[in-house]
Amino acid sequence: MRARYHRRVKLVACIALAACAHAPAPRPPDEPAPAPKITTVCAVYGYRALLPHGAASEDPAFDSAHADAARDDLAAQLATANNEHRKAARHYLHCAARFRSVAATSALRFAAAANAKICYANALVGFANAGALGSDGRRELERAAVDDPALADAIAKMLADAPSECTP
Repeated sequence: MRARYHRRVKLVACIALAACAHAPAPRPPDEPAPAPKITTVCAVYGYRALLPHGAASEDPAFDSAHADAARDDLAAQLATANNEHRKAARHYLHCAARFRSVAATSALRFAAAANAKICYANALVGFANAGALGSDGRRELERAAVDDPALADAIAKMLADAPSECTP
């Protein structure tokens, strides 16, 4: 009988001890409550694909530019997969520069310009994803606008409508 009594006392003591261990420590009345910690999740902006290019065309400059741009696009995709968005953005800037070699008189100049715009938009997204749009990204895209006067207005519009950047 005495053994049962001691077991019950030990059980009650353990329960009381456990309840006290989990109770929050009292706060002095003049100390404000801590602010709740807010964590924000930054969604990674998506990239666009280059326009497809089928068989060889009558413009070898466009064929070469598209092939080189496709390699830059692939390198950018690999950099993105490794979470290296700044590196991806620079690959996309190279991608856009490839299409400058297409002559203004070429029948494929509009396709070249469309692909270059996609590359510039992807570069902007890459800098935003890297949290570098406000610093390096804007400067490099403004330099690209000087180097590519045919698309300077399009680049300026992209920068004006730029997404907010992620902070890694």
